[in-house]
Amino acid sequence: MTPPDSSKTPKKTLKPRVSKPDEMSGDLIEFINAIDEFKRRNMVAHLTLERVIDVVHELGYVCPLGKADADEIAYISDAVDEYKRSHQRLFPNWSEVFEVLREIGYERDGDE
Repeated sequence: MTPPDSSKTPKKTLKPRVSKPDEMSGDLIEFINAIDEFKRRNMVAHLTLERVIDVVHELGYVCPLGKADADEIAYISDAVDEYKRSHQRLFPNWSEVFEVLREIGYERDGDE
């Protein structure tokens, strides 16, 4: 009996660790609630990166680049794409998106 060809064996993908509500920070819960509220208010099922940035700004977070423009969108997009590649995630969940934003330097105005 010959062993199976490992090149045809599908790779296991890493499952994201889904936080339980009692394990989430208050900031994360606020972010997820704001995303849900934005989707309900605007009657949309999915948000573009630009709309996510709008929500983040509504919550008082500021861009580490010091400006809100096309550079900010590209900056976040690159960070999220890198997260997707490094974690083998096609669609990161909202807690992962928030984690990326915090890691690249998003802070609430005055939290520094």
